[in-house]
Amino acid sequence: MSVGMDLPAAPTDPAVFIEHALRRLETGVTDRRSPFHVIGLSSVAPSGLPRARSVVLRDCAPGEIRFHTDRRSAKCAELAADPRAAMLAYAAVDRLQIRAEGLVALHTGDAVAEAAWQNLGPSGREIYRTAAVPGAAVAADRADRLAEAAAIIHFTVAVMRFDVVDVLSLRSGGHQRASCRFDAAGRVTEAAFITA
Repeated sequence: MSVGMDLPAAPTDPAVFIEHALRRLETGVTDRRSPFHVIGLSSVAPSGLPRARSVVLRDCAPGEIRFHTDRRSAKCAELAADPRAAMLAYAAVDRLQIRAEGLVALHTGDAVAEAAWQNLGPSGREIYRTAAVPGAAVAADRADRLAEAAAIIHFTVAVMRFDVVDVLSLRSGGHQRASCRFDAAGRVTEAAFITA
């Protein structure tokens, strides 16, 4: 079971409040039961409308998150055409919402992708072995499989660098909300409490 967010009853420093929340987000990387393991991500579709889906949080570093995708997917095409994205994560046990906006860089066939591929287990690699493009109709038995050596060309690491983060803690004694920006080094800047 997830552990509640270890914050004072009424934090007085918005940067500390945000940093505590982002440390909670990090639990999603290693704990499959964390409410932050699967998060929402929205990209911009060719129509200009937002397109949302769930992604598995694979890494979390100061000012950024990483997730994996298939380079043949609509998500990858959308992010290649327009790297703007928004993330939404919510932990009901903590009553904590984290929203972020930023730009996504895609890594396919480079050192970033190779290192992540080497860290994937067999079941993680299996996802990229489908011969069909993600979203295409396939037979129930999924007979058309690629060799693992061929599957790596479809594996993509997406790195979302935060520009803006908004944290909302729903508290019975009064909600608390703060937002901030991030500098190029991934440090919190311009942190401020805002109306919930």
